[in-house]
Amino acid sequence: MQESILIPTEYIEQVLEKTSGVRPNLQDELSYLRTSLAYLRDGMNVEQATDLATMDYLMASYN
Repeated sequence: MQESILIPTEYIEQVLEKTSGVRPNLQDELSYLRTSLAYLRDGMNVEQATDLATMDYLMASYN
């Protein structure tokens, strides 16, 4: 059974605001959003989650 984790709605709204229209295509944007939300689920705040998602995105783009 998977554990439920509650993420405050305002965190999700902030991530959506920060990620909307930032990436060159919809697939990249969805991947970035998914990664940001995963970091939120792991207990990060919005700034940390989006910063780490950006680093992940840049590392993946570099390879």
